[in-house]
Amino acid sequence: MNTLEYQVALERKNATYAIITVVDTEGSSPYTIGKKMIIDSLGDSYGTVGGGALESQIKDDALASIQEGKSILKHYTHTPDYVEEGLGCRFKASVFIEVYR
Repeated sequence: MNTLEYQVALERKNATYAIITVVDTEGSSPYTIGKKMIIDSLGDSYGTVGGGALESQIKDDALASIQEGKSILKHYTHTPDYVEEGLGCRFKASVFIEVYR
């Protein structure tokens, strides 16, 4: 199954969901422009936009957007919480959360 097939399946069930798309990045980021993820109102998702703690935050924000029924553009700054020098990556990422009802 691919992203489009997953979206079609949600449409057939008349589900409420959001498509999350990475629209901008800055720095050394696992998030790349154009990556997509779909999340439904129950929190089930397909795909990834980059993983990690930031993706969890993005999913939470997408669920809030679904509840509000509003699409949003969100900007994030990731700073690792490791104390060891050189571990983790610092970056910025912007995602468009597009809600479908």
